[in-house]
Amino acid sequence: MHQRSSKSLFFINLIIIGLAANLMLLCLALFLPFDLPLLCQCIIAILFFATIYIIWVKKKDEDIIFSMVFAFVVHLLIQATIASFYLGWNAGFQNYCFIIFPSSFLYVYEKDKEKARIHYKLTHIISIFIYILLFLRQHFAAPLKEFAPWHLEIIAQGNAIVIFGIAIVLAGMFNADYRSNNRKLRRYADLDDLTQILNRHAIKVRFDDVYNAYKVRSQNFAICIFDIDDFKSINDTYGHSIGDDVLAQIGRILQSLETDKTVFCRWGGEEFLVLDQYGDYRENFISKINILRNSISELTFSYPDKNIQFHIEVTAGIAFSEKDVPVHELIDKADNRLYWGKRNGKNQTVFSDN
Repeated sequence: MHQRSSKSLFFINLIIIGLAANLMLLCLALFLPFDLPLLCQCIIAILFFATIYIIWVKKKDEDIIFSMVFAFVVHLLIQATIASFYLGWNAGFQNYCFIIFPSSFLYVYEKDKEKARIHYKLTHIISIFIYILLFLRQHFAAPLKEFAPWHLEIIAQGNAIVIFGIAIVLAGMFNADYRSNNRKLRRYADLDDLTQILNRHAIKVRFDDVYNAYKVRSQNFAICIFDIDDFKSINDTYGHSIGDDVLAQIGRILQSLETDKTVFCRWGGEEFLVLDQYGDYRENFISKINILRNSISELTFSYPDKNIQFHIEVTAGIAFSEKDVPVHELIDKADNRLYWGKRNGKNQTVFSDN
């Protein structure tokens, strides 16, 4: 299913509100004073909103949304000006100038920043100018046509409803945008840029959750730290760009293995950490790590354009949860077992003290 962005939904909502507002005014023009000029203005506005919606549907290009929103704003201000000249201050059309200001935040998404600045400034300048113009006019000139006070009151309340509707749409847009940006920021803050798995900072939050589950519900967990054997020689021999690619490919493998019970982290350099709530059988977790090590060792790192092809091996150290042993001590224990394995042959999984 085609997923519309929040910008598209905001634009569609604006069009719907614009159409609804002018249909409402059309009904008022028909059934209250039956005023032909007001009737013609509403019909022109409805045709305008329908046209820009059809253009957007046919183009399916989100880049034109900003130009269309600007056209929407300009048309709304023109319509409000004409209606205020015709109906007077008490009809409430001048209040549309206020709702233009918060809607202009959408221009920050426009790719052409120079055009965005022009749209932003013009929107504000025109809104302020029109409001002052209408304010002065209502003191020095009468409306072009006199309407009954209750006609004007109904129109003013209708305009208030439309302005509230636009404000609600804007609030929804602000809220959706805020939550979306927060999720993106959290994702960027938690993930290692190269491997796209959790970074060292983010895994510490998981440590607390897992350790609490162990203390409260006796839910066992294990920590494994594994390291690429002789990784420095890869960087020295083939260059850091290939070294980074090796880390990135391992990151993709780890991403594919993540579950609710198993998370991975780039611990630092070429070291990775596995945090796993393994249940009751340590052997299952040891087997899982050996399968992971074999999967990595079976990878062929091939770069035909540089005539380079090689395999890698990894060494792992494991520590299991123990009563009254904090997480940082388990990490130290896993790290010590890892380096014992590195000193004693490499390419192995060490899960007990030797």
